[in-house]
Amino acid sequence: MGHLGFNSQQVRLIANAVMKQHYYYAAPNSRNYRLFDLGLAPVALSFAGASGKSDLKTIRNLQKTHGVEWPAYWLRSRGLEDWGDAWLERFQTTRQ
Repeated sequence: MGHLGFNSQQVRLIANAVMKQHYYYAAPNSRNYRLFDLGLAPVALSFAGASGKSDLKTIRNLQKTHGVEWPAYWLRSRGLEDWGDAWLERFQTTRQ
């Protein structure tokens, strides 16, 4: 057994994974393990991949500043300006 109880093949598999793209799954009490890719598009990944204290702080600040419209500003902050604009336009249209 290697690091954290992983064998050398598991360590190699994880070492070659792409962060926030590949996910590791190991079945409990089994020798079955693998990497998988959720295939998330950039917009979904911007939300699903949000993690850590800085992301949470940014989201909370956007919620305080923009209320229910915060997702549009989150998308813009992640370099997805067109998607943020589209979300805001769609959201404002449905609220009328």
